[in-house]
Formats: sequence, C-alpha cells, structure tokens
Amino acid sequence: MHSLKTKLKPFGGEQNWGILPADPMGTTVRRFVGASGESRILIRNHATLNQSLEASSSNMKRAAAMQDVSFEDRFPNLPSVDMEYR
Repeated sequence: MHSLKTKLKPFGGEQNWGILPADPMGTTVRRFVGASGESRILIRNHATLNQSLEASSSNMKRAAAMQDVSFEDRFPNLPSVDMEYR
C-alpha cells in the first residue's frame, strides 16, 4: 500500500487547506502537511449524544463505517486509505 503522501501527489495545489461547514453538525475536512513532511487529511463528520461519555465498540464500528463511506465518496481517487486514528 502506498503512503497518503504518495497518493496525494496527483492532487497538486495547496498543501494546507480546510473546509468548514455552515451547519455546526456538518463535515469538516482539512488537509495539512506536518513538520515531518507527511500529508494528513482530517475529517470530522460524525457526532452522537452519549450521556455515559464512553463510546462502545459497536458505536465505534458504526462511526468507522460511516467515516469510511464518507471519505471514499469525497476522495474516490484515493483508494485503500487506512484510517490511522478514529
């Protein structure tokens, strides 16, 4: 599997950018390059009310599936990207 940095080369353009939604519950997408030169894409697109303040494994699996579909829909030309953090 190629690194995200390699996969992002064809995109060109600005290395650091962000898109913020008008709706506070909408999706936030940001691309940035860290101090080490590694490209990152940050997506925040899932929120739930959980009064216990703990996420169960089923909550995390459901959120992960939704995030993967959202990422693939937004970036179809970035196949097989594994999420490093959730």
